[in-house]
Amino acid sequence: MQATDTGDLVAAIAEVVNEKLRKLHVALRPATDADLRTCGLDSMGIVQLVLDIEIRFDLAIPDAQITLDNFSTIDRIAALIGPMLHAAGNQREVLP
Repeated sequence: MQATDTGDLVAAIAEVVNEKLRKLHVALRPATDADLRTCGLDSMGIVQLVLDIEIRFDLAIPDAQITLDNFSTIDRIAALIGPMLHAAGNQREVLP
């Protein structure tokens, strides 16, 4: 499964989000269109999520793209990084 496959990408991002929520002792597994701020991630949690996403997908998200809007839902994160992965030719598998 390649990082450019949207379904796989969304699933991989959801796993990163769910792991972040587990670390915060939040049992919720949010829908892909759920606002992550209402699911237990505060602004610091979002910043940490950005770092986790960059590490997981081996990319650097431009500072101008790091906004609460772009990281408000799993779907929005996928919409942001999908083209970045495609442009970079990133062929890393999205699932371990």
